[in-house]
Amino acid sequence: MNRILFVDCFHKRPEQLEKFLTKENKRILSDYNLFYVLKSNMERSIFKIGISSGTHRLSSYLNIYGSNAVNQCSGVLLYYLTGTKKSPDFGIERSYARKKEKQLIADLKQFNVRGDERFEINEAQLRHAILDAEKRGFKTKAQQEAITASTLTPTDLVLKVLGHTLYKTKNKIRTLLLRWNRPSLDDVSYETEETVAKIKNLPTSTQAARKAWAYAKANNLQIDL
Repeated sequence: MNRILFVDCFHKRPEQLEKFLTKENKRILSDYNLFYVLKSNMERSIFKIGISSGTHRLSSYLNIYGSNAVNQCSGVLLYYLTGTKKSPDFGIERSYARKKEKQLIADLKQFNVRGDERFEINEAQLRHAILDAEKRGFKTKAQQEAITASTLTPTDLVLKVLGHTLYKTKNKIRTLLLRWNRPSLDDVSYETEETVAKIKNLPTSTQAARKAWAYAKANNLQIDL
């Protein structure tokens, strides 16, 4: 995906939209699906994110808010603009711009003030959110946290084996109910039910296999470890 960053004015003087949308820039951007961040002078504390096929949507803001030259309450400031070349295989709804917009709408929900795309947030927070989102591809914060929570770390440890199930025809353990030292994916339960096959492949540092073997011995059960 050949994404191009056209404007990044966070912590710099933002672009006045009417000056940025020159005939040449419109020509260049007409081939791109764009993701943008802007702010109107009428609502100085609110950032607006969105997508535009070429500059069509961006140009519409000039009709709504006018030029920066009219008065201090008119005009639009452009802070961020990035995008990818249009493809005949899919439209803007499947583009990088749309996926990035959906990701940030989810990430910034706590700052939302109107519609889905307007956020009362300071410049530093918004810039950090965009940079942080880039590291996660198109995953939202919630999705990434779920992945992180389900990934074993060097400090994860099985504290106790709580129970078991057996194969029908043998006195042999099929699964074990394990209590861990931190909540599992649902952030409520510390227990997971694992097959013996999976327990065999858990890192030694979890002590899962050792605890499983000790549990089987204490209960006179067979276990294939």
